[in-house]
Amino acid sequence: MIAKTRRNRGARFRIAIAKTPEEIRQCYPTMRELGPLFTNRKKFVGRVLHQQRDDYLLAFLEENGEVRAAAGYRFLESLFQDAFFTWMIW
Repeated sequence: MIAKTRRNRGARFRIAIAKTPEEIRQCYPTMRELGPLFTNRKKFVGRVLHQQRDDYLLAFLEENGEVRAAAGYRFLESLFQDAFFTWMIW
């Protein structure tokens, strides 16, 4: 897991890629807050795990054990545009 931890005035920050169902579950409240499309935690976790098979990544910023931000992205290649990545930030 890619992770970086930093302390700032007593706060503890961590940036990581959610790889386990538990890490994905921890991202759900943030995703739900900013993406009302996500109405079911179990379906959200299943959808992320399914998309991870196609190289989807869910990065998150955690402060003192609580997810504060999340961004889903993937790198793609096409004959038309060569390599690029798509992303969605919540």
